[in-house]
Amino acid sequence: MVKVVVILQGALVYKEADFDAKIIGQAKRGDVFDASPKKKGYFYRIRVKPGVIGYISDVDVRITKAKKENIEVAKTKAEVKEDLTPKKPFLSRRYRGIAFEMMNYTESTLGGNRTAQVPFLGIKWSGNNTMFSGETYTDANILAAFSAPKYYETYTGNGASGWIVNLNFLFMNSQQQGRNHFTFFGMGPMFKYSHFDATLTNPTTSKNNNYALDDMAVGAVFSLGLAFDIGKCALRSEVKYYLESKQYASFGLSLQMDF
Repeated sequence: MVKVVVILQGALVYKEADFDAKIIGQAKRGDVFDASPKKKGYFYRIRVKPGVIGYISDVDVRITKAKKENIEVAKTKAEVKEDLTPKKPFLSRRYRGIAFEMMNYTESTLGGNRTAQVPFLGIKWSGNNTMFSGETYTDANILAAFSAPKYYETYTGNGASGWIVNLNFLFMNSQQQGRNHFTFFGMGPMFKYSHFDATLTNPTTSKNNNYALDDMAVGAVFSLGLAFDIGKCALRSEVKYYLESKQYASFGLSLQMDF
């Protein structure tokens, strides 16, 4: 039997050694529990109180020799830093960083529905307490493409230029799958604005006519993905489905920093 001290305020205590198990309580920072010396997966088995056994994540505690709940101040700078800034569970942290999406972009133009693969780059914010205070997990994206889809050149025979801006915001649900990764899904509103400069050649006169094509749309977006904890960073991969005047899907990757 060893003693463990809680280093994170509000650490969760589970009925079983599983993040999906029933939560039977929360521990305060500084609480000390008797625990089994060997871990079960990512958990220590602790005695919550006489007759009650629970499991607590190994990132929420550390082994101590203290016999009282009011533990002594850490002796080293490393221990002081650990106590003052304990690492939160992956699901409780928030991130921001760069995002990439390869979108199967679709629109109604040139006399029909046209589709092309268009790369988007942008910024992503994810986590609790980002757009809203509290424990609401959200995901916000500002994405932009800096070229016109290839179908303009294919159908007109002339090069085209332009850009697309895609803003989307999702309310997320997440499910812990292990200590360092979780799955997520969500939905929310999206807004798109595009501007393209295209050239059509009159087959009779061979004269070029230039056109500015602008389009704006609002709709909904759905997301399903997997997130990995890599130190102070998070790596996310996801599939999105956009529903506006047309429907199309995308595959995205993002690399974010904890903040």
